[in-house]
Amino acid sequence: MTTHSQQVSWWSAHEYVAPVLARIGSWPMVGSPAWCALPDDDPAKVAAIFDAAQHWALRLETCQEASCEASRDVSAAADWKVPSQHLAPSRRCHQGRGLHSTGGGVTTDDFARGKAIFESGKYATGSTGSTGLAGSKAGGFEPVLDRLRNWLQRFICPMEPRDLDLLTLWSAHTHLVNETYTTPRLLIESPVPESGKTTVLEHLERFCVRPIQMATVSSPAMVTRVLDNGVHTLLIDEADRSLNPDKPGIDDLIAVLNSGYKKGATRPVLVPVKGGGWDTAMMPTFAPVAMAGNQPKLPDDTLSRVIRVLIMPDHDGTVEDSDWELIEDEALEIAGALTLWAERVREQVCTGERPPLPEGARARTKERWLPLKRVAVAAGGRWPQVVDQLVELDLERMRLDREEGIINEKPHVVLLRNIAEVWPPGEAFLPTDDIIAMLKAKFPSVWGPSERYPNGLTAQRFGRMLVKNYGVYSDRTSDKVRGYSARAFDSALRSVRIPPLIEPAKPVEPVEPADGNDACEVCGQAMLVRVSIDRGLCEGCRIAEKREREDIDAAGRAS
Repeated sequence: MTTHSQQVSWWSAHEYVAPVLARIGSWPMVGSPAWCALPDDDPAKVAAIFDAAQHWALRLETCQEASCEASRDVSAAADWKVPSQHLAPSRRCHQGRGLHSTGGGVTTDDFARGKAIFESGKYATGSTGSTGLAGSKAGGFEPVLDRLRNWLQRFICPMEPRDLDLLTLWSAHTHLVNETYTTPRLLIESPVPESGKTTVLEHLERFCVRPIQMATVSSPAMVTRVLDNGVHTLLIDEADRSLNPDKPGIDDLIAVLNSGYKKGATRPVLVPVKGGGWDTAMMPTFAPVAMAGNQPKLPDDTLSRVIRVLIMPDHDGTVEDSDWELIEDEALEIAGALTLWAERVREQVCTGERPPLPEGARARTKERWLPLKRVAVAAGGRWPQVVDQLVELDLERMRLDREEGIINEKPHVVLLRNIAEVWPPGEAFLPTDDIIAMLKAKFPSVWGPSERYPNGLTAQRFGRMLVKNYGVYSDRTSDKVRGYSARAFDSALRSVRIPPLIEPAKPVEPVEPADGNDACEVCGQAMLVRVSIDRGLCEGCRIAEKREREDIDAAGRAS
């Protein structure tokens, strides 16, 4: 009987299937629900099998070559433990990474490699605590996040060294986004070209989960179709051009990126159906996103979801060149270790108690930083404190941006803040004309005369802004002076986290009526507000009296 060779050639398999795959264009993951739902004669169903076959051939060839390489090393080694701890797939595997349906980066092969490295003993497993592949100090091995941080420090030159911690945590969190529920957008920017932004994306491509490099983003439908096969990390380069708000259709793309920061977000997409025609399918938009560009013009609602990293040119030569032909193997070793660490802490991140954030981290700020804090707690060591420091710096930056006018707040938000600043302490009611005069005096560049508003802020514009955005209406005093009560602004001020204009009155015990001038002349209720005391009527009786006069006037006109 003839014995046939079992040597596998991935390249031969790839040459055979590549023309077929090129004609079909796209296909679901083999075995996925989308694949199972396709008719048996659908070309996309066959393409998925062809694609899976070439990946399997690549894996077999890699294993065969690694086995032969290990066999030679073991035979020649004086200490057989040494080669067993340094097994590595061939370079050919790395060169074929771009052909994987996952888009490169941390692939299934990389995970298998990380597992092999871990089991070989190259990295000590450490304690059963939360440090994952941390390893004991006695073994001389670093925690995986520390090792990743040190790697990034070799090749990336951020404005602040702490941004290396941020890039490390963000890379790790992409492996756990289904457990963290939200994923902050990462904005890598620089005031000048050639600062290393694309280099940062190249490194993120090695360490993030299922990354896809996107030099251009053609349509929102394309993004959702990519994500329909599972979570990918979207790495968008040249964001100042590809996400330029002046480009046609960019609003829909921004909407997809905005909605996708929270798990469960979807978008309706038209898909072809068998026999012709189209149907609507809900496709996911949830995905980690990193954007790089020279100060891209992003909308405010996108910026509120962003954590920013500033990259500067390395004029002093303090970082190494990212020569991937030489450093690829070491990067993928770290990537495999990071993937395995994420698998070990996944349940802890999912079911563990939510860690606290520094005071002031609420709403969108909390949604940005809590995922990284959960990852940091799983990593242990110094990492939880690192996140707290990053959050405090972010809160301080936002405060300074507001003071310097860097944050472009909506005019109605600026109006509310300015009203709070000019309102005299303890005043319960102010005439409209007085409020506008104080605003123009203290903030002339904002509310004074301008090219667009020659008369500056008018009573009509002032009233429209308050009614339209906050539902705050003016009122009249008994002497028919139109103005605003301090209490009318309470709900609006709470919405932007500004204290009320006057402190709420403390509850008081009922008092006997007519005990001095502080009791209502009609019902005898004690009054605490100065404007009510001055007119002798509590607010309820004043409104009732006003309505009674209006009814009398209406009856008189009718007669």
